[in-house]
Amino acid sequence: MGDEWERMIKLDSNENPYGPSPLVLFEIRRHSKEVNRYPLDIGMLEERIAEKFRVDKGCVLVAAGGDRILDFLFRVCSKKGKRFLIPVPSFQIYEMLLLKDVYEVSKRFFKMPINRGGEGTFYDEVRRGDIIVLASPNNPDGRIWSEKYVRALCEKAEVIILDEAYMDYLGRSLASLTEEYENLVVVKTFSKLYALANLRVGYLIGDIARDVRNLATPYEVSGIGVKASLAALKDEEYYKRIRRLTKKNYERLYTTLIDLGFETYGSLANFVLIKEKLDNMYEKLRKEGVLVRLCERWRGLEGRYLRISVGTGTETEILLRVIRRIKKNE
Repeated sequence: MGDEWERMIKLDSNENPYGPSPLVLFEIRRHSKEVNRYPLDIGMLEERIAEKFRVDKGCVLVAAGGDRILDFLFRVCSKKGKRFLIPVPSFQIYEMLLLKDVYEVSKRFFKMPINRGGEGTFYDEVRRGDIIVLASPNNPDGRIWSEKYVRALCEKAEVIILDEAYMDYLGRSLASLTEEYENLVVVKTFSKLYALANLRVGYLIGDIARDVRNLATPYEVSGIGVKASLAALKDEEYYKRIRRLTKKNYERLYTTLIDLGFETYGSLANFVLIKEKLDNMYEKLRKEGVLVRLCERWRGLEGRYLRISVGTGTETEILLRVIRRIKKNE
């Protein structure tokens, strides 16, 4: 894409702008000479994840990114349930996967208020046999589903798929509930907080792993991806620091956008959603070298919204300075 792309401030993909820990980078360099060998350590990574969340190792499955995990789950669950039920707006990959012709069940996209509210109405919509797909925090509007609510859904639906891609930023998880509910599966990734998006390492936690494992290939994840993920789990102090920095920059971004008069929805993670108040704001930001995600024609959102990732402190200040300039010139 050239030098211009390299100079862009990329706030469109909810990546960790600080990158992985020094320990992770050391492990990547140390094992780079092994790229001619097939990976042998996926079992070690699954065991370490099981220890972290205090679940049975057989209930953990690692694969090449969260998207692949979701594809596996949708294939298996389509044989268990009668209907996929997804509250929207939500992560677009769910819809992209379900629009494939391989899933022999119906799909229902249930429109919710943005960010909060509507849980009771959604609960009333749930039927026995439903496969429910939730993201918490939800992408793009930041909604967080409470433990009490997830428990209630587990009592009513056939399968609950809980996507916790961004929950690491909050330092908590509902993965332990998979020990109580066989119909709950939690999906997580090393792409977000752990900053390994390019290496494609995701995993699921839940009893359904025993069924999904049949779809996985022997070498699902690269050896470097496995080594980097193991190192990331060892360096919790570094990622605690990333949480603190992200929270600080998030609060600066969120409160300033509100002060500037934007209709703003927070995530408590590493992104915010705003209604595009200024004409062609997305295009103007891009022209100024700042890339955000344009949420247009996004099921469940009416009009144009912008999802803005939390960058470094410097990136955040540049973004806000550009927004003020655009607003002033309106």
